[in-house]
Amino acid sequence: QLWGSPGGQPLENLSIPDHLQFPKTYADGRIAPTIRVIDHWVQQIRQGQTSAPSFKEGVYAQLLMDLAHQSHEMGLWVEVPDLDSFLAEL
Repeated sequence: QLWGSPGGQPLENLSIPDHLQFPKTYADGRIAPTIRVIDHWVQQIRQGQTSAPSFKEGVYAQLLMDLAHQSHEMGLWVEVPDLDSFLAEL
């Protein structure tokens, strides 16, 4: 089920559009979304296309998580490089 509401209004049960429905669902709610991501990834490989987010964006997401942990552990602000600058240093 999907619940939502405009700000300040009570939650309502929202209908999920057909194109977002999973063809099969499982008791473990993580399985259907994982299968969808893997299917999309395999289709992109078969078609010779790059999927977004790509590995490049994944590297940057990991960097941001690492920097957030570093900032917390040190109790300080840390500098966040832009993606291209970070990749150029590798």
